Amino acid sequence: LGRKLPEWMPQLRGRRVLVVSGNEARRNHWLAMLRWAGIETIAATNCDEAQGILASSQPDAIVIEDSPCFRRMLEQITCPPTIPVLFVFNLETTGNQAPELPEWIKGQLHTPFGDLTLWTELAKLWGLVAETSVAPEASGNLHFNAHVLMVEDNDTNRLILEQILGTLGCSVRHANNGMAALAASHDVPLVGGDLSRGDKIAVSVTVWGAPGPS
Repeated sequence: LGRKLPEWMPQLRGRRVLVVSGNEARRNHWLAMLRWAGIETIAATNCDEAQGILASSQPDAIVIEDSPCFRRMLEQITCPPTIPVLFVFNLETTGNQAPELPEWIKGQLHTPFGDLTLWTELAKLWGLVAETSVAPEASGNLHFNAHVLMVEDNDTNRLILEQILGTLGCSVRHANNGMAALAASHDVPLVGGDLSRGDKIAVSVTVWGAPGPS
């Protein structure tokens, strides 16, 4: 799908961002979005690892998600970082009390979010775009009111596909295997290529009422 990217996109290239996330699927997804924009990336799984990286490296921004180690750091920190920080409310934050964020955290995001949203928030941190700007639409005028059954057992693929489908106006239900798919209702099935043959046959039963070709 073609899309018009903002004029400030080339100014992101060559900048360095430290991503701090204990969730491997989310961390890899965010790293991939940043690299697509030409941003150099550094990854840390927790705050202690991030502090070790910061002792020897100076990124242009930090993207850090909510976590127990982050909340402990908020209580202990005495010298705020001079590097712009973008805080992410993650999926596990839902239902829990959100932390009170200090003034030195300059940006916020809520998962799930798409690549343009991430790039726009970083551009705001770096003064490349006005604070009131919103992320451009990722999908032009395309909009489908479809209920998609996603049969995918890879967490990273699931996150990426769900965000793409969300920009197209689709609602998504998940199934990790073919048996779970049998009980799900949907308009369109989306089947992962790495599923076992048995799972693919189970999905074909839900679509065509009979096993698919061997």
